[in-house]
Amino acid sequence: MLRRRRFGRRTLRPDIRYLLAAAAVFLAIFLLRPASNEEKAERLVKRFYQYEQSGDYGSAWELFALPM
Repeated sequence: MLRRRRFGRRTLRPDIRYLLAAAAVFLAIFLLRPASNEEKAERLVKRFYQYEQSGDYGSAWELFALPM
């Protein structure tokens, strides 16, 4: 059965829908991309200094220990 279109009903035009969908995809790709080595190193150093500032020296230096 075919539906009739109601007059006065607000709908997004198809081209705007595609634009919003494309923007959502690009945003998801940007947010879910893997971190670069530089970003990982910065996070590691920040965490190290947080441990050092709180006086948890053992945990700070364990960040740099090689996994066995």
